[in-house]
Amino acid sequence: MARRARATGLTAVLCLLLLVPVSPPPSAQVPGLGLGTLPRVKDPPWICGTVRVADPARGLRAAAALPLPRGTPLDYIQDPPILTADYTGRVWIRNLGLVGDVRTVRFRRWDGVTETWRRTRRRRIAGQTISQFTKSWPVRKILSSLWHGYDNPSDFLGTLHAPAGDYYVSLRIATTNLPSAPVRPISNRVQYSSHVVNLRVDSFSTRQLSQGADNFAFVAAAQLFYQHFADVYDGLSFALQRDVLADYGAFHFNVRNQVGGIGQPVFNNAPRYGSGGKLKGIELYRGGSIATNDTSSHEAMHQWGDYFDLTGIAGVTLAGHQPDAHMPLIFPRENYIGAVLDETRRVRRVGGDVYKIQQTPSPIRQHPLHLYAMGLRGAGTVPNIFVFDNQDQFSSRRPAVGTLLRGGTRIVTMNDIIARHGPRTGPVQRVGRRATILISVGRLATQQEMNYWNFFAKRIGERANTTSFAGVPSFFESTQRKMRLRTDIDPRGRPKVPVGQGGRTTFRNYSPKDWRGVVFNKSVPSRFVRNRRYTFTGRVTLTDHAYSRILIRLDKADGTIRRLWGDIRNGRFSVTGRFPRKGNWAIAVYLFYPGAGPQYPVARVSGIIVP
Repeated sequence: MARRARATGLTAVLCLLLLVPVSPPPSAQVPGLGLGTLPRVKDPPWICGTVRVADPARGLRAAAALPLPRGTPLDYIQDPPILTADYTGRVWIRNLGLVGDVRTVRFRRWDGVTETWRRTRRRRIAGQTISQFTKSWPVRKILSSLWHGYDNPSDFLGTLHAPAGDYYVSLRIATTNLPSAPVRPISNRVQYSSHVVNLRVDSFSTRQLSQGADNFAFVAAAQLFYQHFADVYDGLSFALQRDVLADYGAFHFNVRNQVGGIGQPVFNNAPRYGSGGKLKGIELYRGGSIATNDTSSHEAMHQWGDYFDLTGIAGVTLAGHQPDAHMPLIFPRENYIGAVLDETRRVRRVGGDVYKIQQTPSPIRQHPLHLYAMGLRGAGTVPNIFVFDNQDQFSSRRPAVGTLLRGGTRIVTMNDIIARHGPRTGPVQRVGRRATILISVGRLATQQEMNYWNFFAKRIGERANTTSFAGVPSFFESTQRKMRLRTDIDPRGRPKVPVGQGGRTTFRNYSPKDWRGVVFNKSVPSRFVRNRRYTFTGRVTLTDHAYSRILIRLDKADGTIRRLWGDIRNGRFSVTGRFPRKGNWAIAVYLFYPGAGPQYPVARVSGIIVP
C-alpha cells in the first residue's frame, strides 16, 4: 500500500551517463532447415562515472588536482577515423595511452577473444611517463558482426583491462553515402560547417595529467570557440576526434542556472568560459554517442534535473545509477534520466499494489515532473508520484519485461515538492540552441570526418522522423513538441553555411553497401510501408565459405521478428517479405553454408521506420 511521504534534505549533484545497448532478440532455430541465428553477444559498451557539484558557483566542481593512478587510460586514435561497411583494409587503434610504466595490457574483443597488447612506445607528457599501445586487425575480424545505423553511428569493439580498471572501446561507423559537408576554414585551429565546429586543442585531454581526472581543457576550448562564433548557444557539446577512455559515456555540467524551485541554486559561471551570459551548460560525449537520441536527450535534460529530492521527501534510501542526480524508481510514467530504470522501461500497475516492468511504448516521452522543471507544464498537471521503498531491485537499468517489483510505495505530491524546493521560478525556453564542437589533436578533421559529425549534429536537431530502434524520438517529440533543439552554427563576422547544404538527414536511403557481406541491387529505404511486399535482391561479397542460404531478419525492439529466407545461387539472392507492424525496425543479414550451425549476423542496420 502506498504511504504518504515525509520530507527530508537534498544534495545536488552532477551525473555522467550509463549507456546500455538494446538487447537483440533471442536465438532461433528454423525447423527442418538445421539453420539457426545467434544473438549478437556483446558486453555493455559503457559504464557510469559521477561528478558531484561541490561548488555550483564554479560549475563543474572544486576538486583537487590528484595525480592519475598508474594504468589510467588517456585517449586513442581510431584509424580510419570513420569506418564504413565496405572498408577492406586494417582497423587500427593507435597510441592508446596509459599513465605510467605499463608493459602489457589485456583486451577482450566483443566476440570473446582475449588479446595481450605489448607497449609500442613510451613518452613523457606533462612530466609523466605515458605508455602507448598500437593494435590492428583485418577488418573482417572486427566488423564480422557489424551493428550500426542512422540512429546509432558507432559500435562496441571490446574491453580494455587496464591496471586502473576496465574501459570500453568503441568505433565510429557510418553509412557509405553521407552527404558532403561544406567546410569553411578560419585558421589552422578552426573550421566549421552548417552544424559542427572543429577546434584544434592539443591539450584538451592531457590537461588531466596536471589537473586530475575529467578536468579537460573546457575553458580554453570554449574561449577559442567564442572568438569566432556567436554567443547565442545554451549549450556547448564537445565530441572527440581522439576518443578518451573513461568510466562514462557522456556527462553534462551546468555553468549557469536561472531556474529556482528545482533543487539547484541560481548561479552564473558563464563568463569564465567566454560567454556574456547566454551559456548554460557544457557536455562531453565519448565515441559517437552525441549522435544518439537517448544519450543526447539524457544529457540535455540534466540542465533541469533530476535535482528534486524525491527519495528524501519519501524517506527511502537512494540506490541505482548516480541517484543524487537521477530520478528514483517511481510510478507512473517513463523518464530519460532514471537512476534505476532507463527510458526504455517503466513501471506498470497490474492491480492493487502489484507492479511489473513494462517496455516503454514508442515514442518515449519526458516525465511530467521534468517538463514542470523546464516550465513546460504547470504544477497541477504533474500526477502524484509513487516512490518505491526498495530502490535496489535490479542489476540492470533494463530489467526483463514482466519482472515483478518488490516492496511498498510512498506517495509524493507536488505540494510536497514545492514545500521542499519552493515554486518553480525563472525563464521558460521553447527553443534551445546547442553548438556541436569536435575537438581535434594534432590536425583538424578531414572531409570525411566533417561529413560524419556535421550530418549527425544536424540530425540530432531535427523535429521528427529520427526515432531510434529503441523508440527514442527527437528531443522535440520527447518534450511533447514543447521545446525544440537547434544545432545550426552561427559564425561571428563570417558567412553562415546554409542549413540546407548539409544534406537530408531524415528518411534517407541506406547505401546498397551498408550491410557488410552483401551488396543489394539498389539503395535500401529507411522508411517502409506496413504490410507492403518488398523484395530484397543482391549478391554476397564474402568469399570465406560457399554460402548457400541467406536470412534477412526484420527485428523490432519488442521482440517482433520476421524471417525472410532465400537461396543463394551463383552468389546472388532474392527474398521477399513484409513489415507487419508500425514502429522502429532493424534489418539483419545472416549467411549460411552447408553444415553451418547457428550463425551471428554479418551485419545489422537499424534506424528503419515504418510509420
